[in-house]
Amino acid sequence: MQAKCIRFSRRVPGVMALNPTWTEVLLLALLSPQCLCLTVYIQTRQPLHVIPGSSLVLKAQISKKTGEQITKVMWERDAENRAGLAKVRVAEFPGQNADPRMSVDDGGATLTVKDFREEDCGVYTISVMNQTNELHNASCLVREYKAVSQVSTSINMSHPSLHCEALGTDLHFDWLHEEQTVPHELGYLSADNRVLYLSSGPCGHFTCVVSNSIGKDSASFMAESCRRQGSSTLAVTISLTVLLICVGIFTYYMWRRRSRLSNRAERLHEEHL
Repeated sequence: MQAKCIRFSRRVPGVMALNPTWTEVLLLALLSPQCLCLTVYIQTRQPLHVIPGSSLVLKAQISKKTGEQITKVMWERDAENRAGLAKVRVAEFPGQNADPRMSVDDGGATLTVKDFREEDCGVYTISVMNQTNELHNASCLVREYKAVSQVSTSINMSHPSLHCEALGTDLHFDWLHEEQTVPHELGYLSADNRVLYLSSGPCGHFTCVVSNSIGKDSASFMAESCRRQGSSTLAVTISLTVLLICVGIFTYYMWRRRSRLSNRAERLHEEHL
């Protein structure tokens, strides 16, 4: 029995009815094994900072549809901010890697670089090829984890505050006053702890301690001793008190002298009368 094709001619108001021939073509295209959906992305927060001497591990997530085949996975690296330079292929799967420090696993989805060095920094790109030779890729920026260096402190006298600056990766700032945590009555810190806002003029020994996963360093700011500053304030207070007393005594002496002279003048005037 010969199969018959039943044609529907129902029209939907406001919508152009599709010719059944084109409908069949669209369905065939959607169901065709050539319509593939390969995706790839790297499961790493960027930029990724790696401590020298440790291992760099980049993991990619590769998703493919049923029937799709991955024929090759390639990892390449190019220098950051150096456009025009050719990418260097560091590893591929399947295949042999020229550098023994480089290896791939999980069907090429994971790249491991042992004994990380400065020259290993750059933009890493994974390229995945399917059976139709289509390439899909994803990239990740990798930088060297820098130790703490060049720590310095400065003061702003217009709005009393101490500032701390340093170079390095993932820096954490802490302030000490006389080798102890800064008390609340002395001042408060900014959100990133880089700035110490003082309640009054600085006095004593301040230290800014900067640290990260590799180590720490510090810098100090030495102001006038708090005791000396307190002694100076007390001395000024005493001096002002003594001055006020002297002024009072002098004023009283002048008033008494004027009173005596006035009384003597009155007596002389009465005698002449």
